Amino acid sequence: MVSLNGAFFYLHNVGPVCFVAIWLASARWVNLDARSRLRNPNGIRAATLAAAALPFVGAALWACVRPAETLALRRERRLVRLALEEELRGLDELSQRRLQRRRHEPTERDADARRAMAGR
Repeated sequence: MVSLNGAFFYLHNVGPVCFVAIWLASARWVNLDARSRLRNPNGIRAATLAAAALPFVGAALWACVRPAETLALRRERRLVRLALEEELRGLDELSQRRLQRRRHEPTERDADARRAMAGR
């Protein structure tokens, strides 16, 4: 049987060390996450300071208010959008050229009208 005196000893001596380790780890997580999501250095500092000043509450608050996407995801989405816009621009130019060709190509109806005009 484990004595309660030994359990309280470990809780008293090891508990605060675990609390501080988890507190510092949560502040570090907030710092790394804020750096991947924010461009503003003051915003990164404020988020990290809040996580460091308010143990666990600061990290929970950051998890609630952080931006939904990282800077890398935002950049990737922007590049994909630009590529799609460029592709659509190319397709639009192609369709414009086809439309111009259709306007300049005589149709059968135009040919009949020219023949009729030539016969007068």
